[in-house]
Amino acid sequence: AEIGLVPGAPFELVNRAPFNGPLRLKLGRREQVIGNELAAALWVACPENPLAAK
Repeated sequence: AEIGLVPGAPFELVNRAPFNGPLRLKLGRREQVIGNELAAALWVACPENPLAAK
């Protein structure tokens, strides 16, 4: 919760580093880097129409 990853919080994948590197997520106006262990624990639901979410 400290980094803004709470149930229902929207985020965007900005970048994934090569060789199983960390992921950079955009949460609101800020970006947060998370490791693979945390990323593997996330459950993601995509909107029906991804373009409508922007």
